[in-house]
Amino acid sequence: MSLARSRGAMLLVWIALVVLSLRPVAPLEAGIERLLTPLRFVAELTWPLRLVGGRPARAQGDVRRELIEEASSRSALLALHDSVLPTRADLLEGRRLVRAEVVSRSERGRDRIVIRPWTFEGLEVGQPVVARDAYVGRVVQVDRARGRVTVDLVTDRSFFVGATLDSGARESTVHLVVGGLAVQSRRSGEPATWLAAHNPSGRPIAGRSVVVGELLPELDPHSALAAGFELGTLELGSSDDDWRVRPVLDYLHGLFQVVVLTHPRRGQLDPAPPLHPLEEGRWVRARALTAGDPSPWRSTVQLDRGRVHGVRAGAAVVAGARLVGRVATVGELGCEVALLDDPGLALTAVGRPVQGDSTPRVLGRLVALGPASDGALVYHWRDVTLPRVGDGPTPPPRRMRLFTGSGEAGLPAGLLIGIADMPSYSSEGEGHTVRLSDAASRVDELGRLWVRIDSGTATTRSSP
Repeated sequence: MSLARSRGAMLLVWIALVVLSLRPVAPLEAGIERLLTPLRFVAELTWPLRLVGGRPARAQGDVRRELIEEASSRSALLALHDSVLPTRADLLEGRRLVRAEVVSRSERGRDRIVIRPWTFEGLEVGQPVVARDAYVGRVVQVDRARGRVTVDLVTDRSFFVGATLDSGARESTVHLVVGGLAVQSRRSGEPATWLAAHNPSGRPIAGRSVVVGELLPELDPHSALAAGFELGTLELGSSDDDWRVRPVLDYLHGLFQVVVLTHPRRGQLDPAPPLHPLEEGRWVRARALTAGDPSPWRSTVQLDRGRVHGVRAGAAVVAGARLVGRVATVGELGCEVALLDDPGLALTAVGRPVQGDSTPRVLGRLVALGPASDGALVYHWRDVTLPRVGDGPTPPPRRMRLFTGSGEAGLPAGLLIGIADMPSYSSEGEGHTVRLSDAASRVDELGRLWVRIDSGTATTRSSP
């Protein structure tokens, strides 16, 4: 072959590789991965040679830091469990509370969640589900074999619950039905989710609280359990008959822990809290191999654990109790992990004030925008439940330690993310830019890495 032909062939190969990098072809990528699989086994056989002149053993300070972070993680998770309980005495009377963690959204859609209760004793279809003093929805399926309970949210288009309006002592009570989502207008400052209000029995008054209250509770043995729980504040929409409810919950991104309300029974004991995620054994050790996506705006890393080890897309990667990132793509023997400063990385989060009142605050969803010039990580955050600023002074932000929430497969609650100054108000409802410090951004400085897995091939984690 002449030199000109060989150069032409190399040019065609180069163009083909560029096209594939911009628009990958799944079958071709899978074939390349299988072709290169033997090289991974060679790398595994030669791995002990890396110990010669490799990374030194962890210093005592690193071990101490991991222990402190793990204790902070456990404390935050227990506080999150407790923060979901109703606060009003009248909402506790005559009810048994079964706490549960939101595991994921159902395959049916975002208006149905799957939860893992602390116990299945006394759970039945139709029982109400709440979070603190707010109404969430009702149980539609109890699957004891899989350890899951399915819940329909009040935001579902076919969901209806009777409600009453606090109209004041001098006026008669207004009854209405709440369920589904109202048509959203484009007025500035409105939350992303309005609950629809139907068929009020009288003239409603905007700004009054809407609570659950069925007109005929005798028709449903469980409806009385939900009486008095909050739905939100009644507001007037785009017309005189367009009534809607401003919710007190972020139903889309703010449901981490919930409570199922059941009827009390004699001899029932409160169940023990579930294991901390680090104690569940669903983790496998991993090593960072190389950088991931070569794009200058991406921040990823390749690990030596893949599909055969039980790794799935979306799984958490941790160092101790600190979140490092989430698995983006998975191969047979390796995976690519999106680190915390990778633009587009999405996390559910809960904040706990560094000083003063340590009550957890459900933050909802954060989306990474990338690193700042000073090393801080920049995230976009929007909370529909924050109060809006009126004519008074602007409340200062609160410095919080951020932990993962729950509700997404592979990302357990209670993992430390970092520290940020979180806003205490919502100006226009368009979101906030949050700067996150003290986050895991250098994988080579974190020591031992663990990946969350689904199968029973986990390694039992030992103390740091």
